[in-house]
Amino acid sequence: MSRRYAHLLTVGTSLLTNTGGDKKVTWPNGRGTAVTILEQFRDQVMQYSDLIDETQRNGATKAVLALNCEEEFGYRGRGNNLIKDRMPQELSYLWKFHLDEAVENGDKDTVVMLCSDTIASKESAGIIYRVIAENPWSQWFEQNSGTPYEVAENVDAEKGYEFKQSGINNWMNKIREIVRRLETQGFKKIYLNITGGYKGTVPYSTLAGMLYPKNVCITYLFEDSKEIITIPTYPVGLDFRQWHENALRLRMMEIETSRKYFVPDLPLRNLLMPTGLSDFGEALREQYQAQLSDDPIKVYSKDIVSRLLSSDGPYVGGSKPEGAEPDNGLIWDRDAAGKLRSILNNLIDRSGDIIWLGDKIPEMVDHAQRHHHDLLEFTELFLSPIFFHDLGFMNVYERFVLLSGVLLHDSGHALDMLSKKDCQDLKGIFGTINELKMPDEIPLLPCDVRDYHQYLSGIRLNNSDMAKELGWPGTDGFTKEGLPGCLHEAVIITCLYHRRRMDYDAVLSDTKGILHLTGQRPIPLKDQGLAGGEGGCEIDLLKVVAFLRIIDGCDSQARRAGPPRRVHLFLSILQRDYQTAAIRCRSAYDAFKEGPDHPKKRCWGLALLEEKTGGRGYVTEPFSIEDGERKIRKQCLEMISCGHISSNLKQSARLWLMAAESANRAQLRFGQWSHFLKHQAVAEMRIVPDDGFSKNRFKFHVILVPENSEDRYRDPQNGQASMNLRDWLNKIVSPGSSLTLKKEIEKEVSSEFDAVQEQAMNYNLELAYWWEDAWAKRQGISNPGKPFFGDP
Repeated sequence: MSRRYAHLLTVGTSLLTNTGGDKKVTWPNGRGTAVTILEQFRDQVMQYSDLIDETQRNGATKAVLALNCEEEFGYRGRGNNLIKDRMPQELSYLWKFHLDEAVENGDKDTVVMLCSDTIASKESAGIIYRVIAENPWSQWFEQNSGTPYEVAENVDAEKGYEFKQSGINNWMNKIREIVRRLETQGFKKIYLNITGGYKGTVPYSTLAGMLYPKNVCITYLFEDSKEIITIPTYPVGLDFRQWHENALRLRMMEIETSRKYFVPDLPLRNLLMPTGLSDFGEALREQYQAQLSDDPIKVYSKDIVSRLLSSDGPYVGGSKPEGAEPDNGLIWDRDAAGKLRSILNNLIDRSGDIIWLGDKIPEMVDHAQRHHHDLLEFTELFLSPIFFHDLGFMNVYERFVLLSGVLLHDSGHALDMLSKKDCQDLKGIFGTINELKMPDEIPLLPCDVRDYHQYLSGIRLNNSDMAKELGWPGTDGFTKEGLPGCLHEAVIITCLYHRRRMDYDAVLSDTKGILHLTGQRPIPLKDQGLAGGEGGCEIDLLKVVAFLRIIDGCDSQARRAGPPRRVHLFLSILQRDYQTAAIRCRSAYDAFKEGPDHPKKRCWGLALLEEKTGGRGYVTEPFSIEDGERKIRKQCLEMISCGHISSNLKQSARLWLMAAESANRAQLRFGQWSHFLKHQAVAEMRIVPDDGFSKNRFKFHVILVPENSEDRYRDPQNGQASMNLRDWLNKIVSPGSSLTLKKEIEKEVSSEFDAVQEQAMNYNLELAYWWEDAWAKRQGISNPGKPFFGDP
């Protein structure tokens, strides 16, 4: 039989002290006999505790079993009625819980009892233990171990000093031990019922239970009523800052010779025992250590994964929200959800915030550490309202592929080498390699990594060695788990098409989506199929990629770039890096210019760097690899790998490539100020469902809230002169451009949806993009606010 819940009962002496009401009342159904026996047992326990024998215990047990549970509980809540519930509080609680949570499949709850260090409490717990072992109780409950009860030493109402010195610590430690044991045994929900026992233990029982807010539910049977009261679990937790400030001092308190020199702050001193921290203090320190080691990005990432891939069901978080659409018999593969969740959690644990190695480079602000954290937030903001109305909008595999895409779509930024073999292995997705003369391994320029990272992400997942680094299972890993192998391919395709330059539902006119180094151009996404799509792996890739693009386009928030002081520091570092890179660029340019002369060198044209550097090797405008330069670069790469080319020509080719990389690297530093600039203007992107949001119309409003902190608005050229928000938004994005920062932001956040808008209509998805001030005035009569993209 499966176990559902566990109950940890603090046991008092109500079995002995409940009188059952006024003795002058004529008790029905022979109840008086049972009451008399129990009172005799009580007197024996109180007066002659050392003379209690099994005959008396058996008699008391039979007396309790003789009570009619339904009748006894029915006496509760009758006001001045002279007849009272004669059952001990602990059994009354279990009876009420059974009534509320009755099941028909034979499940049993587990019971553990904790009593004080007195004969009365121990004997009471012993009788309750015997009762639960008999019918009808044994049909619903079972004991957790062969021990009838647990005892907390020095918890005695008559021994206040001992209780203060060690009893409190022992009581809380016992609760902690039992809860941990039950968690280890796999109980997901533990009810800590504090009805029984001394009133003095109640606050400490509550404190101990609050240490486990996700697993422990604190309850009590309210006085003489029929109601089980649940003490709400509030988000009140550890004072991390205070523990962090005192961590060293607390460690020193455990060393006898150091104790007098290191005194922690007063609140933490209350947790100290003569030899160190109390057990409750140790429990709190464990929480502190756990929080210290937890990466907040990992914690949140795993939470979203568990909410969208719950083994409890298809609802977000597993439980049906109030008012949500019923599941209507929707098939939800709980086993697959659990396995897929484990795969993503392993990926998060293994890689965390270094899924994108570019995170550690200041200029990679668009792929900063918070980026995929923010994207997971947007995923929840979009999908929770949709699943509320349409639970089957995405099946378990589509949810997994989307979450994988959110985490991995930019992971290609970690690579700076392109292998033709890796590209050939993915020809079914990337297309056929046409540039056969290119070397087998091609070093990438910084602009290549940025331009082709969607391909590189797929390569990183498909290359077995690199996939292992990430913790990605690959096709074989999926099949070993009994999951469709096509999930591997589906995630690679999702990563490949996450960029707007990739052909979505038609062939685009420009060629930016082509992997020019190999000549590969994938077919439009709508024509991509999944190999091995059998076995229930039904994935609408157009839907998944559309959501990934929309979600990715929303993250233009200031926090992505970091706090203002960090941004200013990075800008200063980038300025110095640029100066160094520019010097190296000039040196490489001079080396190329002064190298061996030959006709091909002149055909390549010194104009490449003359134009981009003003003849000084100093980058004054963005250097990009366009069609003309791309052809020269291909020639250089082919010459280096060709055996019959002269050494002089190979030398020039290498110098050309070095000059090109040097110029490109300098350009990245030079242009980074505008990149940071656009991430300073938006404090928050709010995703708000429309008033008429329904299954037939998933209408969202995306609201851009401007960043009003003055610290953000400093000219990145000098870091000093403050600007107001209006000036900042109207600032020109880059030299030679007429595009303002505001227009650039509007274009960036809305263009992703614009590119998939036609297909999104098939999914009843609509978006409107607003600035906050326009949103606030949207219902104005004379001059209503309007979105900068989409219908109001």
